[in-house]
Amino acid sequence: MSDNSSKKVKRIPASKALQQKVGTGVIDEEKIRSAEKVIRENKVEFAPLAQPYMDELKQAIKRSREGVGTSKEIMESFTVPIMNLKANAATFNYQGVTKLTEVVLNFLDHVGPEKNMSGITDIVDVLYKTVMIVIAQQISGDGGKQGGDLHVAFQALCQHYLKNRK
Repeated sequence: MSDNSSKKVKRIPASKALQQKVGTGVIDEEKIRSAEKVIRENKVEFAPLAQPYMDELKQAIKRSREGVGTSKEIMESFTVPIMNLKANAATFNYQGVTKLTEVVLNFLDHVGPEKNMSGITDIVDVLYKTVMIVIAQQISGDGGKQGGDLHVAFQALCQHYLKNRK
C-alpha cells in the first residue's frame, strides 16, 4: 500500500457566487451513481459534438502554419479546442481521446509560446489527425492495446520535442 494518505490535500474553497449557483453540501450517492450510469450508457454520437472543436483546431493549425497571430495567440487557439475535446470525450466514452488530449495539453502548458511554433504545430497536427481517425473509426473507450500504444507514442513524441528543442 502506498503512503498517499500522508500527503496533504490543498483545499480551494468555492467562491460565494459559485456556491449560490450550485449549492453546498454533500451530493447524494444515489445521484452520483445515476449520473455515472447515464454517462456509461450514453448512446449519443461523439462525432457531431466533436466536429466544431476539430474544425476550430484545424483552423488554428492553418493559421499557425501561415504565421497568423502571436505565439501566445496561437497557443491559445490550440489549447481551447483541445480542452473542449478532452472535457467531452470521456463523457461520450472516448477515454482514449481524453488521454491523448491530456498529454498534448500538458505538453502545451510545459513549453509555452515559442518564437518558432512549427514543432509545436506539428505535434498538434498529429493529434488532430489521430483524433479524426479515432472518431471516424468510432474507436470508443480506451482504444485497447492500440489506444495504449497511441498514448505512449504521444508521450514519447512530446518528450522528444522537449529534449531536442533549442
